[in-house]
This record gives sequence, C-alpha cells and structure tokens, in this order.
Amino acid sequence: MRYPAKETAARHERIVKEASRLFRERGFENVTVGEVMQAAGLTHGAFYAHFGSKQELEEAAVAYGQRVSADRARSYGATKRDRRTFADRYLSLRHRDNPGDGCTMAALAQEVARSTPELKAAFEKGFEEILSAQGGERSHFSDSRIARRSHAGPRGAEPEALR
Repeated sequence: MRYPAKETAARHERIVKEASRLFRERGFENVTVGEVMQAAGLTHGAFYAHFGSKQELEEAAVAYGQRVSADRARSYGATKRDRRTFADRYLSLRHRDNPGDGCTMAALAQEVARSTPELKAAFEKGFEEILSAQGGERSHFSDSRIARRSHAGPRGAEPEALR
C-alpha cells in the first residue's frame, strides 16, 4: 500500500527523531531497528521502505541530532550573555542526565570516532553547523584551543577535553 508523500515524509522524520533519541540514550549497538520502529509507532518491516540499513539510519539520526543542537544554539542568540546562558544550560545536570534530549556530540562522539567515514562526515558537518550557530567558526575554536594548550604546561597536566 502506497502512502501520500506527506505522510511518508512525516513517518520518515518520526523514525529519524526516535532513532536519534534512542541512540543518544543508549548508543548505536544497544538499540535495535525494531526498538526504533516501535518507538516511532511503526512495524519493523516498514523500516526498509525508508532506509537501506541501520548504518544509513545512524547517519540520518546523527545529522538530525546535530541540526537540533545547532537550532538550540541559535535560539539563545549571539551576544556574550546569550552564549553564557546556552553554556550554563548545556553544562547543567538536567542536560547531563538526559542524553536522549541532549547533545549528539556529547552522547555519541566516542562511537562516531570508531565508525564509518560517512557517519564521521555527518557528525563533522553538524559540528560545523553548531559552531556557526554559536557565532564562531572552526578556526576560531581551534586557535583558542591551541592558545590554551600553550599555557597549560606539560601534556600530562592539561585537561582531557583539550587533548
């Protein structure tokens, strides 16, 4: 049975949204296609009308999560005060304790680092969007990281996040 294009697109988005949430909560390996489809309110068999593989779904879910993060960053505004408010919320216990509604980079960075080039590319593209949404660009953040390193002392003394 064929569904109208609008309905098919809405189902596709629902699958991606639920996959993004579940992957951020539990990781790629700990979520099955069946669980994603159940969370989206669809049957397992409907999955293959939308995606060729779980890997394809992972790429779409990462891209979706990164877009959500970029949109959230943009919603806070571009002033120094706005960015501080965004940072305070990002570093809050609520954000830390609810990875399914949190940052894709924080939740999935380690898994993406060990994944396919396509998934890494989707992750990196989203990272660029988030930097742009926060009023910066990659070179700005890289330069500030290098500057902090030069003042951090020996490599063993710098925080893990700067390595």
